[in-house]
Amino acid sequence: MKLIYKSFLLLAICGCFVTQPLFAQTSGGPDDFGYTWKNSDDPEGPTFEWIDITTDPNVMEITGLGDDNSAPLVDMGLTFQYYWLEFDQVKMGSNGWLSFSNVGNVAHCFPNLPQSGAANNLIAPLMSDLNFAEATNPAQLLYLNDGAGRFIVSYINVPFWINATPPAPMFTGSNTFQVIFDSNDNSITFNYLDVTSGVYNSNDACTNDAKIGIENSTGAIGITVATEMIPENNTAIRFEFPEMSTFEVKDISAAWNIDADNLGRFYMPEDEIPLVTGLTNTGNVEITDAINVLARIGAPNGTNYQQIAATTDPIAPGETVELELPPLNPAGTDNLPGNYDFNSLAGLTGDLVGDNNTNISEFSVVDISQEEGIELSYVRGETTTTQASWSGGGGNSGMAIYIEPPFYPATIKSVEIFAFGDATNMDDAFTIEIRDDDGMNGGPGTLIGLESVDAGSYNPAGEWVVKDLSFPIPVTNGGFYVVWVMQGNTLAVGTETAAPTSRRTFELVGGAFATYRSNENTDIMIKAIVENPFFVAVDDVELDNGVKVFPNPTNGTINIDNQLAEDAISRVQVYNTLGQVILDKPMNIAAGDLQSIDLSNQPHGIYYLNIQADKAQITRKISLTK
Repeated sequence: MKLIYKSFLLLAICGCFVTQPLFAQTSGGPDDFGYTWKNSDDPEGPTFEWIDITTDPNVMEITGLGDDNSAPLVDMGLTFQYYWLEFDQVKMGSNGWLSFSNVGNVAHCFPNLPQSGAANNLIAPLMSDLNFAEATNPAQLLYLNDGAGRFIVSYINVPFWINATPPAPMFTGSNTFQVIFDSNDNSITFNYLDVTSGVYNSNDACTNDAKIGIENSTGAIGITVATEMIPENNTAIRFEFPEMSTFEVKDISAAWNIDADNLGRFYMPEDEIPLVTGLTNTGNVEITDAINVLARIGAPNGTNYQQIAATTDPIAPGETVELELPPLNPAGTDNLPGNYDFNSLAGLTGDLVGDNNTNISEFSVVDISQEEGIELSYVRGETTTTQASWSGGGGNSGMAIYIEPPFYPATIKSVEIFAFGDATNMDDAFTIEIRDDDGMNGGPGTLIGLESVDAGSYNPAGEWVVKDLSFPIPVTNGGFYVVWVMQGNTLAVGTETAAPTSRRTFELVGGAFATYRSNENTDIMIKAIVENPFFVAVDDVELDNGVKVFPNPTNGTINIDNQLAEDAISRVQVYNTLGQVILDKPMNIAAGDLQSIDLSNQPHGIYYLNIQADKAQITRKISLTK
């Protein structure tokens, strides 16, 4: 499906199909590493030999594909050398691409091959706007380890996407092709059994509607066989691994910050934020030089924390090392609420690719001082002119963000979405879904909340639409998705494109969720508001200042010291991070007294103490260690 980007003016990317020219060149390469290719029309090229895996009893099928999404990495059951690295897993996308890396969504317009800074490690037999969506679509994606050192991936009867008006199908044509990874000689073969060249669309708004080729893990080296060309039926293309490559690659990548998934996170003010950066040797030679890393943390108040660190041990090809930095604040000092950017810059003499030396990620510290609730948001701005929408998306397309709260239970009370509407026809209704993360691979799953926003009920020029939920939704573990679903066809959601980004954005296209195709540089302007159990009201101020809880961390015994002038503490409840009450104990701790509770029979982790006095209550966070 085509994404509509807006910035003041609407740019609509539509579909109109024309016949494409066929291949004229029959061979090419080498690239810098030494890969070459030949097709079956070349005198020295491969013979077309289709391998039918559809009836093999060991064949596996990828399910859950739609328009513009991908499946998780699957085990190949063999080790395959691709450029200078070895892989045993591969990821498959609905748009006719594969990758040995766990890349995000790759969708129209497609990247060049090679292209650093985009999704990399791509193998593209027919990277184009294909479509697996709709019940009547016959498309299949199958894979098989044949037991003879080959891993075979077959796209069967996969049509192209078109922009049609329901009930007409949003697909046309049919394409059956496959990729053969042969670990015996590390060659890659593309076979095209039956592809539709007469309906493929070349879109003037995009020069990369279709790509055929390969690229390495850094995106610096690769081969483009064809751009916007569809192969003939019964054609094969074979990529030959070089018999000997003397190409030495010295390259370091700032792969991630805080955690290996490199995603945005929320923290409590008192949390110790792990300032860690992951450095990956993406070359083919051992790195023995020290890697210097400059880490810069941009705080919400405009101040910058800066730290320089360096590696001390060698890093083997393909290895990732973790470099720990000093904490953001001294122990016992709360973090300032707001959004932070974490920018790490790695330096290496003789580095091949400069584009992967920098990593910018995001984390947020929640503000627990507001009685009306705690805002969970990845965006910084309060207004925007940039927007995103889907052509023909009314009813089954939209955007979503994933939120994992920093405490449990977290109770969702409202949602805010920066929406743009239709001033002329008021074709701008939308719904808001709250979904559990119990879907496939932690994706959007069970619908746990649904709200509607009527057409014409908000400023079409753009404003924050605040929607209180019909009932509060408790989240006791994991996270949740907030989904904006188009019900009309002339509306959009605001976007924020300035770094940092959370990489927590998803697209909903034709009823199927996938990582947002612009996930690396765009956040969708959606916020969730949860109830604030930590708010200290006027009656709670004395309690907050007059009750001491120690030691923290503790190995089991927790002392509760009542230093209040008059009030007695009447009850203590202890919750785990799942929101379960693991202790509910009536107590009578008079003013000036101290009593203890024992959690030594509980597993180590984070717990919350709800301390109730005669006129007020407070919640304290405790770390239990063993």
